[in-house]
Amino acid sequence: MNVGALREKEIERTTDYFNALEKFETNEEKLMNIQEMKVTVYFCPVCKSATTKQQPKCIEAGHLVRKGPAIKKFFKCNSCSLRTHVIGMPYPDHACTKCGKSAWVKCSMYHEKKGPKLENERLVLRAEDIVAQENFLNR
Repeated sequence: MNVGALREKEIERTTDYFNALEKFETNEEKLMNIQEMKVTVYFCPVCKSATTKQQPKCIEAGHLVRKGPAIKKFFKCNSCSLRTHVIGMPYPDHACTKCGKSAWVKCSMYHEKKGPKLENERLVLRAEDIVAQENFLNR
């Protein structure tokens, strides 16, 4: 095979890879800007529930389910960062199931995934750094 053809193939693969990453990042940015969205809600007065999908138990029991528009809002707990959403209400009417507090803050639809930190991202104070800092402060 020709060396020039190999280089072209490699360049094509890398551009495809970076184009896919760029598309993923633009979608991520769009989701980060969404804090509320319009949804279709099914409200069952018998079960007293409002959901975005019609519940099979309501269909089987023959409940009169009403369909209508509503706004879905996204929140996270200010104490423990647990996420929740509400449909058709300004704020969650319940306490956090993780910490028990009611400190809800509006957040985006997108939940940023935080993986483990790499070795070079950790802040580690070494003994010589501490000694050097003490010597500098004691001058």
